[in-house]
Amino acid sequence: MEKTLVTSTVPALLRLAPGIAQLAGSAGIFTAARLRQHPHSESDSEHDDVVRLTVNGRAVSVPRGSTILKAAQTLGITVPTLCYHERTGAQPGSCRVCQVEVGGRQLPACCTVATEGAAVVTDSAAVRASTRFVLGALERDHPHDCMTCSANGECHFQDLLNRYGVGSAGRGGARPGPCSYALAQPARDEPALLPCTDDAWGHKRTASNAIEIDFEKCVHCGRCAHVCGEVQHMGILGFVGRGRDSRMGIEADLELPETPCIDCGQCSSVCPTGAIHERESWRDVLDEIDAGRKVMVAQVAPSVRFAIGEETGMGPGVASGQMVAALKQLGFAHVFDTNFTADLTILEEATELVARLAANLGLPEINGIPAAPLQGGAPPRLPMFTSCCPAWINYVEKDAPEWIDSLSSCRSPMMMMAPLIKGYWAATAGVDPRDIVSVAIMPCTAKKHERTREQFQGTVAEDVADVDYVLTTRELGKMMRTRRVHMATLPPQDFDNPMGVSSGAADVFAASGGVMEAALRTAYHLLTRDELADLDILPVRGFAGVKEAVIPIPVPALGTTIEARVAVVNGIGNVGPLLEAIRNGDKTYHFVEVMSCPAGCIAGGGQPKAQTMENVYARARSVYATDASKELRVSHKNPYVIDLYGTWLGGGLTGPDRGHKAHHMLHTHYTDRSGTKRVA
Repeated sequence: MEKTLVTSTVPALLRLAPGIAQLAGSAGIFTAARLRQHPHSESDSEHDDVVRLTVNGRAVSVPRGSTILKAAQTLGITVPTLCYHERTGAQPGSCRVCQVEVGGRQLPACCTVATEGAAVVTDSAAVRASTRFVLGALERDHPHDCMTCSANGECHFQDLLNRYGVGSAGRGGARPGPCSYALAQPARDEPALLPCTDDAWGHKRTASNAIEIDFEKCVHCGRCAHVCGEVQHMGILGFVGRGRDSRMGIEADLELPETPCIDCGQCSSVCPTGAIHERESWRDVLDEIDAGRKVMVAQVAPSVRFAIGEETGMGPGVASGQMVAALKQLGFAHVFDTNFTADLTILEEATELVARLAANLGLPEINGIPAAPLQGGAPPRLPMFTSCCPAWINYVEKDAPEWIDSLSSCRSPMMMMAPLIKGYWAATAGVDPRDIVSVAIMPCTAKKHERTREQFQGTVAEDVADVDYVLTTRELGKMMRTRRVHMATLPPQDFDNPMGVSSGAADVFAASGGVMEAALRTAYHLLTRDELADLDILPVRGFAGVKEAVIPIPVPALGTTIEARVAVVNGIGNVGPLLEAIRNGDKTYHFVEVMSCPAGCIAGGGQPKAQTMENVYARARSVYATDASKELRVSHKNPYVIDLYGTWLGGGLTGPDRGHKAHHMLHTHYTDRSGTKRVA
């Protein structure tokens, strides 16, 4: 599939807070409010941009080209879907769960375009029978182990079976095989259900440090293949085999670690069953809490607070205080805010960017920030790429190692917080780092792999891992439900200090463009010794595939203005064309942010599963509203971070007083792993 580079600049009216609805519309996704606006009369229906139809006898107007499914959703009418998922962008119509009646014919709602005057019926007896038949065939091929499945109670397929009264009573636990759905109309001399051998199903289970896949639980909806191939452009998962032997799998039956998979987890976020999920460790964490032998310490990523409410019935939106209270009730003695080290990351990253700029300008320093050392007799490469997304790091190391030198050497906020917990805080509290269980709660499945990297073992002490466990937002939800912690009813509590205070710049880390926006706020200060007049850098916000901006930065020390050219890559599927454009000289940038998950960490692979983009938009609204509400909105003014530099890190941000400890604790290096097998 040809990859295209999508660029966008975002005008002021598309400011995400509070105007997210307009932004959603600009991205080609129609909100209910927009769909209901149809001022035209019936007479000009052939010439306007809407079509008029009825769904279950109710009139509705939708933009021309909209599907019947979208028309039904506009009216709040639920049509069951399985292969369709709004976040994949695909409308395959292959599962036939979304059948509706139009003029006596049954058509798939997800891929049938609404036409003028159509009379759609979504819930006739014939439609219900068709849906039950399809679900029944899929259910017969599905393992009957719901009680022990990781998705039990949160399974979209299970919900559909319950809604339509399709069950496995009387059939026991045997799984007939993958062939019954393919043989919905068997020949007279063939049985309706054929036994299936292990060879026919191929690879049953595979796992990386971050993701587990059990193809036996697959219902062949194709969501994972669409998001992996068409959205992320990785192509790890797909249909293999032909005819009735077709199944979801990895070509050549490779193990997941043998592929270029970057552990982004987007496949797990759209899987309707328990076939694909994060490699869970929440039960191990509960065991550690119950054992009571060590001090339980948690850190929580910026984006988790904007989504955890969806796991507890509160809905999307900031829930920091109640989340902290829930963690304390679960048994964590201390809860620190990864936002604190997001501020720290920005100070380090912005300083590194200025140092690279100085080296490329042939200057010994800019405003006291020394030029970066030469590499092989040449200044370090520009553009500099952000390094806080571990899936992006996996991509560079596996697929594009020629860009390793362009990566910022800064650790991610999670991995900066790790040595602060077992080093800085442990020393202050008088706790042996070996007696600490450090748990990071993240929106991201790739963070589980990041925790295991060799570079992040023994930073504080030789035999002590920097982070002991990584939990996703979904796993935290499971912990709370298992222990009957009702977050919505708890009075809010603050994060623990000294690592509980952060700026609004740290909050915007959660959304695509947020790291860039936060870094530019501080880089501008480092170069000008002044503050940006408007801290809302709108061109880097939004959901376009690639966003670009040119930021004029006057530098009094140089007597000139630097036109800082920046780009934000929203989703790893958009990075290939951008890298090619830079390589060919078609694009020139100073600084590039890459987030592997479309929309950024608010839609990370470990976040609550969102069936529509509206949940993601709601999270984004909360992100920017939280930033705007804070008095402290720039990282370089965080008083606790400033104090950290002046005390434990052994010197200031720059200059001769800066000690070795800062580099050792806050920076890392990368490894060429391009020897990984390619998918056949």
